[in-house]
Amino acid sequence: MGTVYTEEPHNWNEIQPYVQTDRGEFAKEVLAGRKCFFYDTCSFRRHAGIGETYVKSLLNYMKRQETMVVITRCVLMELVSQRGILNQEYMDYCRWMEAFGIPVCLIYEEDIFSVMEICYGTNARMNSLLSWAVRMLKSPASTITRVLEEDRSLRDEVIGGKNADRGGLYRDFFAKIRGNKEPQDNLGEELLAHLEGNILYVEQFLKENIPEITIARPAATYLLWLDCRGLQLPGGELPKFMAEEARLALNDGRGFGKTEGEGYMRMNIACPRSTVEKAMAQLKAAVDKRMGR
Repeated sequence: MGTVYTEEPHNWNEIQPYVQTDRGEFAKEVLAGRKCFFYDTCSFRRHAGIGETYVKSLLNYMKRQETMVVITRCVLMELVSQRGILNQEYMDYCRWMEAFGIPVCLIYEEDIFSVMEICYGTNARMNSLLSWAVRMLKSPASTITRVLEEDRSLRDEVIGGKNADRGGLYRDFFAKIRGNKEPQDNLGEELLAHLEGNILYVEQFLKENIPEITIARPAATYLLWLDCRGLQLPGGELPKFMAEEARLALNDGRGFGKTEGEGYMRMNIACPRSTVEKAMAQLKAAVDKRMGR
């Protein structure tokens, strides 16, 4: 594979004053409980181009939440793309965040696992988390898939669980992925494509099998809002129904707004398709029983 991306843009000196690259400081903030806003490439591009009025509203919200913005090296590589430089609007957006007092951390992907290593402790646990994430998100045609096809030894470790106790596997994996990015590769898009597939599956399943429930399509997130008002369950019966009859661990919409969230449940779709399919089957069985179908 011929590498065309660069980990550091040619105009790095222009943006360097506005970002933090100290992995120790990143770990310290995360372990202290600082809220993190992780950008994928598409979301960063969108927010950088929405205009000053909307940017100020967004950054004021982040500031009130005491948020730290996190950008990974792969995302930076995709923003820089083949030109090797970061566009002016992207640099301006970083300046805006700095001006609002919002820390912007630029980290290597493995830095996240370094923090997790402190929490989980063992190499075997860390490697199992990496294996789960890769198996969940890799698609038939992707940077990750191509790399693992070419490096069978790495595949055996990441997918097959070989040498489960080896330290540094996640560092080797992410370095290999970054070193093999090609034109049109977009690791953030791979995740988004997976999430979009799950959204479409849930949307179609509900339409065909549970017309009493609809979804509110998410904007660049992995959380679906299920509009369950068609079930006509009173008061706190909806979360009880989901937990006890459908056996689903969803979030009660009222926790995000007592009035606006009434009749809604929030569902996390950042999971394998098989998990989503099982959840929908359980929900259908519970609704059918409740409706006498």
